[in-house]
Amino acid sequence: MTGASNTARIREALENAIVDGRFSPGTRLDPVALAQEFDCSRTPIRDALQQLEASGLV
Repeated sequence: MTGASNTARIREALENAIVDGRFSPGTRLDPVALAQEFDCSRTPIRDALQQLEASGLV
């Protein structure tokens, strides 16, 4: 899987988790814990979080 598609998959999963209420407003999203959860490096996690920040979701 390429880095870009991995980032997109993670961004979508995080977006769904936020919308579904898994992460309540103000919850700190820990890149290390998320990397372990998604079994990837922190780079796609950081990229996904940056995209979500740019969209205003985080």
